[in-house]
Amino acid sequence: MAIFKTEAVVLKTHDFRETSKIVSVYSRKYGRLQLIAKGVRNRKSKFGTVLDTLNYLSIVYYFKDTRELQLLSNAELVKPFFNFRTDLKRFAYASIVAEIIYRTQLMGDENPRLFHALISVLDGIDGAADFRNYFNAFLIRFLEISGFRPGLRRCMNCRRIPEDNWVYFDFNRGGYLCEKCHNTGNANFRFSLIALKSLQVLRDSPWEEIEQINISENYLAEIEKFLLFYLKVHFDGLATLHAVDFLRSLNL
Repeated sequence: MAIFKTEAVVLKTHDFRETSKIVSVYSRKYGRLQLIAKGVRNRKSKFGTVLDTLNYLSIVYYFKDTRELQLLSNAELVKPFFNFRTDLKRFAYASIVAEIIYRTQLMGDENPRLFHALISVLDGIDGAADFRNYFNAFLIRFLEISGFRPGLRRCMNCRRIPEDNWVYFDFNRGGYLCEKCHNTGNANFRFSLIALKSLQVLRDSPWEEIEQINISENYLAEIEKFLLFYLKVHFDGLATLHAVDFLRSLNL
């Protein structure tokens, strides 16, 4: 039995037997892990609230390759993301990110780019005034990392950069047709040119510049709708996201 140490974000927890919890995390070195935290629900447990969902941790666990459920030995808080605890809207957006990773990532499948994107988006959602910029920036990066990068620059048919007010996306082909060409194919998701250009900026800007990008509320909502729909088309497990339903129930 080996002992491993890594940084990780808590994606999900659920009770196990009388005193323990199953803790699902996404880790820097080892991808998604399923851990058992024994005795964590005892009042005197050494873990306390460290294992709360969305906490950023440094963990030590015992690994045995004949089992999927590994034994958590120790967990220390790296960053708690305090605003998630007091702002339901921020918590809902962060929960969507966690649910996407939980449902799409295989056990033990390491992806340093995705872990960096996860920490960056949680930092942004927790601390930035325009935190939805970070959410949309994460979604477009997640699609790219997963091999489903949407074509944003040119019309798939005429190869021109669009100049009219709208483009029309074909999600199965991963690109769009301009207004002059959209009757030639099955592109039927209408997307405004301003939203398209704003999404290009979010995709191409480094994380440290995301907060400074000025996108109006209407276009942020349009980009968000587009990206969530794109995810549903390409990932069977994302047809319904419980955290999205929770966000909509807030009516904020």
